[in-house]
Amino acid sequence: MIVGVTGFLSGGHSIQDPDSDQAVFMFEDDLGMAPSWSRAIAAWVNTDPRVRMLLSRSGRIHWANDAAYRMLREGGGGFRATNDVLIAENEATSGILGRLLGDAPMDAALYGITPPDADRQWLLWAQQLIPGDEASIGFAAHRMADPVSYEAMLQIHHLTPCETQIVTMMLAGVETGRIAQRQDISIETLRTHIKHAYRKLDVKSRGELFAKAVDFAGF
Repeated sequence: MIVGVTGFLSGGHSIQDPDSDQAVFMFEDDLGMAPSWSRAIAAWVNTDPRVRMLLSRSGRIHWANDAAYRMLREGGGGFRATNDVLIAENEATSGILGRLLGDAPMDAALYGITPPDADRQWLLWAQQLIPGDEASIGFAAHRMADPVSYEAMLQIHHLTPCETQIVTMMLAGVETGRIAQRQDISIETLRTHIKHAYRKLDVKSRGELFAKAVDFAGF
C-alpha cells in the first residue's frame, strides 16, 4: 500500500511562487512497499490544519501544508521564506527556530514559545520523523490567541527573582551566553542558577523546561 499526503512541494518552485504546484508525497521502499514510518508521517501531515512543514535542519522547506503556504505567502506571521528556506523575522524567534531544527530528536518533540511580537505569539514544535534522514524534521506552529505569561508557574515553584529572570529568558529562546551578559554574571554562575531553577521545577534540560511550560499553558 502506498501512502500519500497532499501539500505544497518546494522542489523546483519557490514556496512563494503563486504557480507552485500542489504535490502528493508517495512513500515506498525499494521493493515498492510502504515502509513502517510512512503511515506515521502521512498521519502527521494530514491530521492537523495548523501550520506544518517538513524541513531540513538548515531550515530548507521540502513540503508545506495549506496553512503554512498561506502564512508564508501572506506574510505578517513572523516568518518568511527566502530561497525556500524558513526565516524568522526577529532575532529571538530565529534563535528558537535554529535550536529546534538543530536539536530535534527522533524520540520526543522539542517545543519553543516565541516572545510576543505585535500581538503575535507562536508555540513551535519540531521532531525528526524519519530515522537517519536530516531532511525530515517535522515542524508545526500554533498561533496562540493570547500572550502567555509564566510568572504564576515560576512563583508556584518559589524561584528567586534572578532565577525567574533567567528562566523567562530561556523560554524566550535567548542563548546562554547572552543571558549571562544581560545578567552581568559569569557562565559558571549562570549554570548554578539554572541548576537550582531546574531542581525547583523538576526538570533536567531546556527541552523539559519548554515541555513543562507548554503543559502549564494548556497546549
